[in-house]
Amino acid sequence: MSEEKKKCKYKSELTGWECPYELLEDSKEGFCIFHERRMDKDLKKFNHEIGRIGPDKNSGNYHYEGFFFPSSIDFSGLKFGKSVYFNNSVFCGENTDFRKAEFLGNHTCFNHTKFQGKTTNFDLAEFTGTSCTFVETKFLSESTSFNGTRFSTEFTSFSRSEFSSEITRFVVTQFLRGKTEFTQIDCKNRIEFYGTSFHTGVTFSEVDLRKCLFLKMDLSNADFSLLSWDWRNKLSNELDIDWILEKERIEKSELFFKTSEIYRQLKVQFHNKRDFAKAGMFHFREQECKRKALKPLSFDFFNWVFLWILKVSCGYGEKLWNVGITSISLIFVFGIGYMFLGLYNVNNQSVVKDFWTSLVFSVKGFFPLWRFQQYKVVGDFANLIAGLEFLLGAFMVGLFIYVFRRRMDK
Repeated sequence: MSEEKKKCKYKSELTGWECPYELLEDSKEGFCIFHERRMDKDLKKFNHEIGRIGPDKNSGNYHYEGFFFPSSIDFSGLKFGKSVYFNNSVFCGENTDFRKAEFLGNHTCFNHTKFQGKTTNFDLAEFTGTSCTFVETKFLSESTSFNGTRFSTEFTSFSRSEFSSEITRFVVTQFLRGKTEFTQIDCKNRIEFYGTSFHTGVTFSEVDLRKCLFLKMDLSNADFSLLSWDWRNKLSNELDIDWILEKERIEKSELFFKTSEIYRQLKVQFHNKRDFAKAGMFHFREQECKRKALKPLSFDFFNWVFLWILKVSCGYGEKLWNVGITSISLIFVFGIGYMFLGLYNVNNQSVVKDFWTSLVFSVKGFFPLWRFQQYKVVGDFANLIAGLEFLLGAFMVGLFIYVFRRRMDK
């Protein structure tokens, strides 16, 4: 058999790199010990040969492209002084360990890579150089962590990656320079950004923020302009309250105050970009968290009641329908009240307790229009009720104009 036939047949579709290693004699696909995708291949030989891999003779870079890792692998503390490629690799072992690894070359690529098993750990790793990419990477391990990791590359991308781990952590992770993309992220479970540092080049687009937990961090430098959002959406901060409270051991009120600050940062960012629609949605969530942070049975009672009234009456100034529904509800309530109290008919000097007459009287009394000349309220208490309706009506008309103007600006 010639030397050429003895070489592995693997060739990277992404970089064109051709595997220089000798093929296995029992390989049906013509692969080497590294590319053979069998769980029962010789692990002792595999681990021994992995330790001997150095920079490629032609490119000078490290190539682990298409490697199939059947067992746990330990790259912790290793220093890659040149570009390193793990494109299309599969990590099937229980633990994949890149803790404190240093990626110092121009390019670090984990594109189309699959991380399976129990843990995938990049804690305290260092990425420098031109680019670091996890494009279309699948994080399928039970736990994935980038805690304390530093990304100092000019370009970092997690575009179109899938996060299916039970939890993915970016705790105290630092994105220090260049451009970073979290684009079209498929979040199957929670992604925890805790104390994460974002520079001005970080972009979130087409990401389901309902799966994202943001705590103890500044989002003012991150760009969320391409996000889709609606009134029903909430951050993981609100959706996973019990889990967060148990883990962080903080008061529920403190959690909601911190979450309201996150929403406020997002609101300000969209407002500065003149995207008033999204700014309004985040304003609603900010006020909701502020209300939830208050304790009704305490000195916060009046503040809580005030915010609750704003929510019901106008959605904190964002929901025009709330103004209309609240106004109609008040008209019906006062109309029923007038029916029971009675209206004095000036023409025939009788007391009328008809619902429809009372309802029309309430409509004209609610808006600053006119009242029936034919009817008057009966008694001092009824006059007090009529005066209260007039004040509420004037307030709701002014509120309607205010909210309508805000909506038109959007």
